[in-house]
Amino acid sequence: MIPSRSNRHRMLGELVSLDVWHGQLKEAGDTAALHADLFFREARMGGEADSNVRFRMSVRKASLVLRLPEDNTIGVDRETVARDSEPVSGTVTRTIVRERKARGAAVLDFTTAALRPKINLGAEASGSVQDKTSVELQRAVSLIVSTGHFNQGSYQWDLEAFNRGPLHGRPWDAVKNPRLTLIDQRKNKRSSTGAVVLEVHCVREDLIISDIHIETGGEWKDIFSLKGGAKTAAAEALIRKRLGEELLPVTSIDNDFATLIVASVLAES
Repeated sequence: MIPSRSNRHRMLGELVSLDVWHGQLKEAGDTAALHADLFFREARMGGEADSNVRFRMSVRKASLVLRLPEDNTIGVDRETVARDSEPVSGTVTRTIVRERKARGAAVLDFTTAALRPKINLGAEASGSVQDKTSVELQRAVSLIVSTGHFNQGSYQWDLEAFNRGPLHGRPWDAVKNPRLTLIDQRKNKRSSTGAVVLEVHCVREDLIISDIHIETGGEWKDIFSLKGGAKTAAAEALIRKRLGEELLPVTSIDNDFATLIVASVLAES
């Protein structure tokens, strides 16, 4: 993998893609909608010449976090913050099949002596009746549920898949559903506005690492020799390395409650 090493777009592999933009802010009092095109997918990591480990990675929950300039040159119109946005929707279909079988269990037996019928409970009828009913139930669902709120001085949108599985796809239409409206708060006309940054955060326990393959020897030989969790430790070591290459904060990834920043993008006008 060739790291981008860009201060504008920094991302951990193909796990998430993020594009952020807003209209121009030319002078104090101007407003502009902030748009974020966010997409999640399962990523493949490793397998390059400098790595003896390869695996798949996805994320169960994540948050899109807004970072405003520390100089307060840009603010937010709170009434425009997307709270529970209208997400991209899909349809879940459930098929119910009911099957009823009837088999002959009693046969009438006429004897010539008495000319009276008697029931032979031990015999089985040669024919059978089968009745099958199929019913399809459909309901609209939100593929990714988004909840916007203000947390510890920052606006953020928490994202979770409707089926509690890995996030995949877009949580909203970036063009139709901006995240909020920015306000130019410059006091000096000659000064420039600070940077608006959006980051994608996830907690380590919500990062799903699977299908790990390790080739013995090389850089990972010591890790591979460890007992218990050796493969996971190797995958985590590669993630730390890739985070550093992308100039993203490197944290204690072996801590289940550690927060990872897997993407950081500077908004462009």
